[in-house]
Amino acid sequence: MTVENELILKARNGDDAALTQLVKTYMDFAREKAKGYVSSDIEYDDLVQEAMIGFLSAYYTYKTDGSASFKTYAGVCMDHRIISAINTLNRKKRIPPSSLVPMDEMDAQTVDLSADPEAYFIMKEQTKRLMTRIDESLSDFEKQVFHLFLSGNSYEKIAEQLQSGTKSIDNAIQRIRRKLKKTVDAM
Repeated sequence: MTVENELILKARNGDDAALTQLVKTYMDFAREKAKGYVSSDIEYDDLVQEAMIGFLSAYYTYKTDGSASFKTYAGVCMDHRIISAINTLNRKKRIPPSSLVPMDEMDAQTVDLSADPEAYFIMKEQTKRLMTRIDESLSDFEKQVFHLFLSGNSYEKIAEQLQSGTKSIDNAIQRIRRKLKKTVDAM
């Protein structure tokens, strides 16, 4: 088993340090991916955000016993997520900029955790606090939608699985985005 697969399994079992390390590593990869899609229609930061949603989707759906490496799988998920956002924009189904969650806050908190145990502890506590606040801010329905959305499901598939309308799913996702933005801003 690769070191990266071990990190994924640890993170899935509640190891915040492993998850923090994965996010830190893949934030740079998300920036690289976003650079390949920069256009005048979508801002770079929005593309990075979409790539990170692709990363989270990969994290939740990756099978550690599969033949592809996580980096390859995550890269494909990031590309698909970015392309999906571009296609949505091109279909004139724009997401209002006010509902997007900026990733700048995450950039400002990037710290060399291996060199500073205090910074590691602080980052671990911040991650726990953020995850708790997100969990507290979402309704049960929104949690279900969020998990299914991060797993790469379309609005239609989510609506089918939750026996709801696609408009309800779209509204829930917009509420989730606003709540995530509010939670990150409050940190």
